[in-house]
Amino acid sequence: MSTTTTVDLDPNLLKALREFRLSKRSSKSAALVAKIDKKKLLLEEEEVFDPITPDELAEELPEHSPRFVVMSYEISHADGRISYKVLDERLGGRV
Repeated sequence: MSTTTTVDLDPNLLKALREFRLSKRSSKSAALVAKIDKKKLLLEEEEVFDPITPDELAEELPEHSPRFVVMSYEISHADGRISYKVLDERLGGRV
């Protein structure tokens, strides 16, 4: 018989995610990295990188320890508008 274990979200992580999504940035991209604390079974914020490119972020992440990444990046539209999209790497879509 298999056992299923769930992980809770740290309330501080939820606050950090909300702030990350709504923050005004001068950089073109930023990332919030979270990890699972195995002892507490809690998903917690590990670090925020601002500014950082996707290649730089890949070098910062450990190779053999899973992380959850939320990345914000700048998009320049044809009409001159600038918007910032938020991408959740685990889901592979926009948040």
